[in-house]
Amino acid sequence: MKKHWLLLFLSCFLTVYAQEDESCALSVDPTMQVFPEYPDADCVVLADSIHVKVEPTGSGSFTVYKKLRMQTWKGALAHRTVRYEYDPLTAFAKFKWATIYRANGDVVNLDVTQTCDYAAPARAIYWGAREIMLQVGRLEPGDIVEYEIDKKGFTYALLGSLNDDDSRFIPPMRGHFYDIVPFWVDYPTIRKTYMVSLPMEKELQFQFYQGACQSSMRYQDGRKVYSFSLQKVSPFEREPNMVDLFDAAPKLFMSSTAGWRDKSLWFHNVNEEYDSFHAWPDAQKKVDELIRGKKTEMEK
Repeated sequence: MKKHWLLLFLSCFLTVYAQEDESCALSVDPTMQVFPEYPDADCVVLADSIHVKVEPTGSGSFTVYKKLRMQTWKGALAHRTVRYEYDPLTAFAKFKWATIYRANGDVVNLDVTQTCDYAAPARAIYWGAREIMLQVGRLEPGDIVEYEIDKKGFTYALLGSLNDDDSRFIPPMRGHFYDIVPFWVDYPTIRKTYMVSLPMEKELQFQFYQGACQSSMRYQDGRKVYSFSLQKVSPFEREPNMVDLFDAAPKLFMSSTAGWRDKSLWFHNVNEEYDSFHAWPDAQKKVDELIRGKKTEMEK
């Protein structure tokens, strides 16, 4: 009889203990925990996403979202400002909002009207790119920075002129959307996503290189929505004298043209009409002198 009561007491005690332990575990905000997979990371990106709504002209409205948790003082120092680069020839970008969630529970909404817009640092080739920069200020380990950027336009045109109206946001290959999306990261990232919404009449072909991702397509609000994502992404390991990351790390290619060849031929023809391939007479004279007597392409 005594043994029966002893077992009953132990059972009740363990049940209450387990319930209390479960309650304590659920009360902890998971975003405030140190991630065991990345104990040495200076910063962990909780979410990194780009959502694009494509117009019939091919122009896109981009929503760039990021949420980062500082793990060390080094990571906190590196994110005292937030920067984003864009090309004013084809796009416009601005901070929509930005918030700091302090480790002590305080919430700070940053004043995005204080954003600086200036010429982006450049070397060797000066494309005229610009950067927007928002001062975050002092951060500490455990702090979380969350922000959203609005961007309008398109990418990878390498053509066009700086007009004052919205026509500069329409791609030269009017009606077609095209993008190259790097999927490598600088810090461990819990989830990285790229989502594009297209008018129903547009098709999209895509290819993911140097890796694999989760992809899907659904119909929503009379549009086609394509989604591409990776979970728990680690920084790409670099090697001495390696090729550019675009040639080695994960990336996503996409185009609304019927085939990749269509985009290539269109771009080639535009350059032909612009006379981009016309040789400078003095240079052509020197080339003719150097290859005189050479028969094959390899000899030349």
